[in-house]
Amino acid sequence: MDRTTSHSRIFTARNGAVRIAAIYFCMSTLVCLQTVRAQVRFNSDERRIITIADERRDADSLLVYLASSDANIARRAAIGIGNIGDTSMREPLLRSLVHEGRDTVAEAEAFALGLLGPDAKTYHALIDDTKKHPTLERLKAIARTAPKADSASAAETLHQLAAEKKISAFTEADASMAFALRHETASGMWNDLDALADNDNPDIRWRAAYAFSRGADSLSLFEHRSTLNNLLLDQGSIEVRMFAAMAFGRWH
Repeated sequence: MDRTTSHSRIFTARNGAVRIAAIYFCMSTLVCLQTVRAQVRFNSDERRIITIADERRDADSLLVYLASSDANIARRAAIGIGNIGDTSMREPLLRSLVHEGRDTVAEAEAFALGLLGPDAKTYHALIDDTKKHPTLERLKAIARTAPKADSASAAETLHQLAAEKKISAFTEADASMAFALRHETASGMWNDLDALADNDNPDIRWRAAYAFSRGADSLSLFEHRSTLNNLLLDQGSIEVRMFAAMAFGRWH
């Protein structure tokens, strides 16, 4: 076989490989475009909810969608109401939450109530509802709606639910971050965080470290220095060490 024939075959093979790669790229691109189109396709109700929420107006016009048989529409409406920020919507949102049987919708309504901020009536109603239906979003909503005067009792609710084994360690750790961000803490919560900081799951440990770094004052941090020292030397997660270092940085 002469050199020209050899080069010709090599060129043909390379050309074929390029064509195959080009075809594969085009097919991949087409699949991606079809996926994107599927993800952004909304029905008329969803488009109306999104438009109203974007324009930050007429929150009351979204209330009718909370009762929609389509859980996705009801969930979008609840979040839309929260994003608009109309505090007059607290009572109908709370009423819908208490009677809502779909978890995804109820969680969205709790999230929306949290967005609307502190309110004594909402807070106490959420406490009662959460004792019957303890979920992460309800607990976060309690932290966000608790008036300053009720901050300690809010955190104590989290401690009680954990003591009664009504929530998982992960749920307790994740909710603790929301309480710590608002400096809503109680002695029971800090003791629980000591235990969570020793959990085998690094996703739980870094959440405990985060709560210490954001929620405790310098005196409280000093009382938990043994826990923080262990977190600072954690070998399983850089996030654990990072938030432990932040907590140490808050010591006076």
